[in-house]
Amino acid sequence: MLGCGSNTAVLTARGGGTVIAEYEYETLSYGRVLNDSSSAQVRIPACDAPIPIAWEHELACYRDRELVWVGPVTELQADEQGLTVQSRDLWAWLERRLPPSDRTFKNTDLSSIFRTLVEDAMSRDPSPGLVVSVSMSGVVGDRTVLQSAYRRVADEFRELATTAVDWTILARILYASKPPRTFVLQDEHINEPKLQVRGLDVASEVTVLGVPGIQSTATTPFFRTGLLETVASEPSILDHVSAAANARARLDFLRDELLVLDCSLTQDAPVTFADLVPGALVAVSVRLGAFEIAETMRLLAVKVEDGPDGERVSVTLTSVGER
Repeated sequence: MLGCGSNTAVLTARGGGTVIAEYEYETLSYGRVLNDSSSAQVRIPACDAPIPIAWEHELACYRDRELVWVGPVTELQADEQGLTVQSRDLWAWLERRLPPSDRTFKNTDLSSIFRTLVEDAMSRDPSPGLVVSVSMSGVVGDRTVLQSAYRRVADEFRELATTAVDWTILARILYASKPPRTFVLQDEHINEPKLQVRGLDVASEVTVLGVPGIQSTATTPFFRTGLLETVASEPSILDHVSAAANARARLDFLRDELLVLDCSLTQDAPVTFADLVPGALVAVSVRLGAFEIAETMRLLAVKVEDGPDGERVSVTLTSVGER
């Protein structure tokens, strides 16, 4: 059961070093996101609490004494009533790191490329304490990363995520292509559901352009939607195999209208907080007015909010593959 967690917000030195303060907060929020950076925010009433320093200090969030979120302080907002501390998860460091050297990969699993680039990015300054854990994606390809291109390491990862490497951060660990957990959600497990049906990005034919001379097109029968073409430029792709994998992955995602379900979870939802890993597969069986959803969806994001009214755990789910 999910239950109602007891949350704690702690200010520490970078990398999880010296504990500077445990905040008595008015409100606290933090989250987890698939293939993107998550954020946390704590509102502290006016008091003598230590003032954080951006990048030098971290905000660490605990749920039932377990570290569930951590990242550098990035912004402060102060007023007469108190202080708001905003943080990003450890992915923020990869947004501010450049490749320290050239790398050339031939016929290499994309997850291995991902791991090597993370380790390179953290090699000059490992003080944030980011750990990378990968499982093989099963998709191999060629890639070249040039120091002289001055591309942020995070930018190098975006194409990998589109092709085959899903990633998410849990506390200090960056997981790539982590095997998804599975759980079930039914009507009685959710509150305030909201459904969006997004059709503008639907495609029946996707072409991916890599470097000059490298391209691939994936097509699905278009008798239902008509011919809907889209083209994506991925200059990091150097080979036909990964261009084809990228095109197929995009088509699998775009061939149907995207369902996006936002809801909060009840305390008796049959899932633990540890199960709420972005990328997990969720067997959903719910009815929203005229809509009935009975399919497997993917957990895209988790948000925890804690304040005077207690804890609220919300999730965002998206459809996967062909329905």
